[in-house]
Amino acid sequence: MNSRLYSFTIIMVLSFGKLFSQTTNEDYFKGSGAEKIFFAQTENEAQDLAKSDIQNNKRLLLLIGSIAPVRYSTDSITENKFNFKYYDFGCVAPEGKIIEAYNFEILKSIDLQSKRWRKEIRKDVIGLKLFKKKF
Repeated sequence: MNSRLYSFTIIMVLSFGKLFSQTTNEDYFKGSGAEKIFFAQTENEAQDLAKSDIQNNKRLLLLIGSIAPVRYSTDSITENKFNFKYYDFGCVAPEGKIIEAYNFEILKSIDLQSKRWRKEIRKDVIGLKLFKKKF
């Protein structure tokens, strides 16, 4: 492969990565407990990370998507109304039970604010159905 074609290919791959990334909530994610969730070994550790995020007013609801994170036009409206951010791990995510435990703590804190979020929240939030059954 000649060097020009190789350089072009590298630039295109990097550009598409930026195009499909979720830069909107990336800064919010950095330094949060959710960023450390890959290292959580137990559900209790995930809950502690969520509680820390709640105290630091950095509530994230975690999603598992596919290669490109999905963002809907109404996401920012719901995020602003209920003071949280969605974060989509894409196809590489921590174990589902760990994410669910984290999300439960965040959902409990949102629930204390208002019950209206239940109609407006994205249906693909990990653990949402189980949360609604329990609470």
